[in-house]
Amino acid sequence: MASQTSASLILLSFLLFVGGTLAGYLSAGELSASLTGILSEELSPILKLPKPLLALAVFANNLSKTFMAMLLGLLLAIPPILFILANGFILGVVSFEVVESKGILFLLLGILPHGVFEVLAAILSTALGVRLGEAVYARLKGKSFEVWRTLNLCLKFYFSRIMPLLAVAAVIEAFITPSLLSLL
Repeated sequence: MASQTSASLILLSFLLFVGGTLAGYLSAGELSASLTGILSEELSPILKLPKPLLALAVFANNLSKTFMAMLLGLLLAIPPILFILANGFILGVVSFEVVESKGILFLLLGILPHGVFEVLAAILSTALGVRLGEAVYARLKGKSFEVWRTLNLCLKFYFSRIMPLLAVAAVIEAFITPSLLSLL
């Protein structure tokens, strides 16, 4: 993913994430109670796990979601675009709720350390998914574009770059983030 096209896809994915985050933050007043309630209910059993199992659960969850977002890019790039918008939107709503209830420092300590790695992985997965969608679209238009070659390159990048980012994020989220939040 080192070409000019790749940089454009990464930028597009980043901008979609930022747009989703802003939309979530700005519309959070109406949605925050219901969405955070749903998220709390979903996450409550996971957060009670011992730290090593928590890290594994977070890693498996993020791995499956980013992998599917990338792979489903074969459906003309629509699923990865929806994935990154939804992730940004959820982050925006949660950020609003956390800032309102616990303050900006709690948000920064609770999200930033692992979020840097996790968000980068999501952005890169989205870019790969859009790349796959472009390959399929070009092929459908009769251009000689090797979809399988593109898929192979995307898979190699995913497993060599994105998977390690997700592993680092999961370890930070399970072991370091709780310690940072306990300082407040």
